Amino acid sequence: MRRGERFLKVESTGPGEPDVEEIRRHNVDVAIRFGFRILKGDALRIARHGVWSYHHGDNLVNRGGPAGFWEVMEGNNITGCVLQRLTEDLDDGHVLYRAFSSTNKFSVTKNQAGFYWTSALIVRRVLEDLYQNGPEVVFARRDVSPGWHGYSNRMYVAPKNGEMARLMMRIAGRYFAEKLRNISTFEQWFVAYRVRRDPPPERFVPDTSYYRFQKLIPPPDRFWADPFAVEFEERRFIFIEEFFFHTNLGRISLFEIDAAGVAQGPVPVLERDYHLSYPFVFEWQGTHYMIPETHANNQVELFRASNFPHEWVFDRVLLPDTRAVDATIAEINGRWWMFASIAPGDEIPWDDLHIFHADSPLGPWTAHRRNPVKSDARSARPAGRIFQRNGKHYRPAQDCAERYGHSIVVHEIVRLDTDEFVEREVSRISPQWTDSLLATHTINADGKLTVIDGLMSRRRGSR
Repeated sequence: MRRGERFLKVESTGPGEPDVEEIRRHNVDVAIRFGFRILKGDALRIARHGVWSYHHGDNLVNRGGPAGFWEVMEGNNITGCVLQRLTEDLDDGHVLYRAFSSTNKFSVTKNQAGFYWTSALIVRRVLEDLYQNGPEVVFARRDVSPGWHGYSNRMYVAPKNGEMARLMMRIAGRYFAEKLRNISTFEQWFVAYRVRRDPPPERFVPDTSYYRFQKLIPPPDRFWADPFAVEFEERRFIFIEEFFFHTNLGRISLFEIDAAGVAQGPVPVLERDYHLSYPFVFEWQGTHYMIPETHANNQVELFRASNFPHEWVFDRVLLPDTRAVDATIAEINGRWWMFASIAPGDEIPWDDLHIFHADSPLGPWTAHRRNPVKSDARSARPAGRIFQRNGKHYRPAQDCAERYGHSIVVHEIVRLDTDEFVEREVSRISPQWTDSLLATHTINADGKLTVIDGLMSRRRGSR
């Protein structure tokens, strides 16, 4: 697509034979099919770059409809959608984009709202890519089908009355079981740490023996999460989010690990009148900085240590008017990169990964031309500091499919530049490294110190 060219929306009635010639006369670039009328023959060739169509559902596991319905009823963790360029084979079009949202387990309406937000921007993203890079590059790169794949599930259709009654009973049972659990128990994040005897060959590489970690369990009125490890002048610190249930606000607090390996604290070090979490601490040119999550203040903020580690002052806004979560920066190949999750509208902020780049960590920051570079609740949201080992960079991310922050997925960054971002999964940290763990979603290290968090269930009234 080039400047001044157009794309055409073909309404759900579909073009008849006389319409095909009329549409071709306008020399359009793209036709978008809305609705479910089957197009074939010359109707598929009315636009230079084909007829594009949404499929609301992952067509590798769910074909048919209604959209977003069966994922809730069958308890699937993920609701997918694809944008494809139609071919004569109705079930095997050229997939241009895949996106995956976590499924709302109790409401079809809320589930649809979530992935409709995710899918609404897909056409614009692909059109922008087409305009900037041309069809030869885009269609080669965006053929994201995983090769040959058999489809063994049924063709889904709207349920009849009897089946619908059984499905509603299933949802009701799920709902009341959740309510009963909430009456007798509550969920609470805690942090755990380990100080290794010998430092790793590279500074920020995490320890992997999580079962050896020391747990720090908070009082029942709060939780501790998002731990970041910092070694400085032979002292070791753990920065955390300290969240209070009664105020529904978090602040940044600090543990210090003494020479005997015992945690002292926590003590508060940064508090605002809005929620703070994910205290990303880094050192640059001899000064310590922190980028806490300031999603609630609608911007990404930078703080500077006036007296490390206890005193911090506001330095500047890095991204204004941006509801970003878990901003994580790293210097890779001589350039600074920021990774963050930003949700469209007011939806949950863990489906889409956005990248920004700058000459220095102080900015100014420029959005990656392909933002969001990933739309997948299973691997978008950052889960800790990017680390390097043997010349390769690794990015921890949260898998939020089953639930928020369920597990950590570590990716190798295969390509990162101002035009592209490619990563591949290399490892997974599941919530199994200690008894009765429900989730684990942040890991960080600095030198000998590695920290991780976990979610547990506690009985109400426990101490």
